Amino acid sequence: ALGSLIVIVGAIVVTVAKNTDYLLGGRFVLGFGVAITTTAAPAYVVEMSPPQWRGRLTGLYNTFYYSGSILCTGITIATGRRDGTISFRAPLAIQIAPAGILLIFAFLLPESPRWLISVGRNDEARRILAKYHGDGDEDAPLVQLEWKEFEEAIKLDASDKRWWDYSELFNSSNARYRTFMMLLMGFFGQWSGNGLGYFLTILFQNAGVNSQDRRLVLNFANTLISAGGALIGTSLTDKIGRRTMWFWGTLACSAMLAIVTGCTAKFGRTDANITGANTAIAFIFLFGFVYSLTYTPLQALYPAECLEYNTRAKGMALYAFAVSCASFVNTYAGPIALGRITWKYYIVYIAWDLFESAVIFFCAVETKGRTLEELDEIFASPNPVKASIQKHRISVVEEAGKTIIVDDA
Repeated sequence: ALGSLIVIVGAIVVTVAKNTDYLLGGRFVLGFGVAITTTAAPAYVVEMSPPQWRGRLTGLYNTFYYSGSILCTGITIATGRRDGTISFRAPLAIQIAPAGILLIFAFLLPESPRWLISVGRNDEARRILAKYHGDGDEDAPLVQLEWKEFEEAIKLDASDKRWWDYSELFNSSNARYRTFMMLLMGFFGQWSGNGLGYFLTILFQNAGVNSQDRRLVLNFANTLISAGGALIGTSLTDKIGRRTMWFWGTLACSAMLAIVTGCTAKFGRTDANITGANTAIAFIFLFGFVYSLTYTPLQALYPAECLEYNTRAKGMALYAFAVSCASFVNTYAGPIALGRITWKYYIVYIAWDLFESAVIFFCAVETKGRTLEELDEIFASPNPVKASIQKHRISVVEEAGKTIIVDDA
């Protein structure tokens, strides 16, 4: 609620801006509000989701980014054809609507059971857990299993009770590996080629498209295609696993960019072969599809899963900071590189994506199919990657009217 209120204030400032100082100030306020909401929202969805639905629900949360993106890119096509300040004020003003909806309905959402336990409100936590994970039955096997894990994992005196204390993100090998995974997603998610998306109109120009109206239409089409990729990726997270999707998706991003580079180098001129230029544009679209399939679901899901409850809020704040740092490089280095070396800048991302793929293969853990508390065993093991890809089964059985949890690892 707080983040959405700040977003509304920032959106109003940029919408009524009289000069660039207003725009910069409003943009700063917007970014501050977005950082708060994107820190809290994925952690909340991960904690409220039943284990079997966690990947799809959290991935779907991030995929809804495209509902706003499609709306805004569609609006810019229409407003871009108009004279006057309405051409840029209308897209900026649209931001007020979703933030207002969130501000109103945030107060109707239930609290996370993990948070309720951490502040001593156990009865309320059990009711909410039973309602959303056990169909109202407090004795449901899944509810019993999760409740046992909550009691063992959640500390009443952890560092999350001290706003200044980030030590639990680094004070053990378990914590450091979790933080390492979170930071990998933060930086890799921004440096896998999507930074080029900020300059799509320049990429289209490099591919031979010189009409501003056509560039806007192509940008809109690219958003629709990327949204399709994100939806497909969301449906796959709980089927093929996070690690597998991350590795092969990043490798495919490198392949798509390699083809874009070759086509742009040969056909990216105004007098070049039209078919060749269109091929370059098609693979720019395919890159967006593959990137969105891979990273849009995982960027919200994976870091929140890797962090344990007592460090999740601060860890997600650190994740947002890492994303901002990576985006800073994209935003300010990208235009310079594209201006000086044009399509050769793509080669940097091709090589970097190959490096990312190697790091993911050797370092990334698989989080699919386990409760958030079960992941503690993975990160505490001498070889987290090996431990994460081994089969693990927990049985919940009824004996003499009692629920017994059996670890069959």
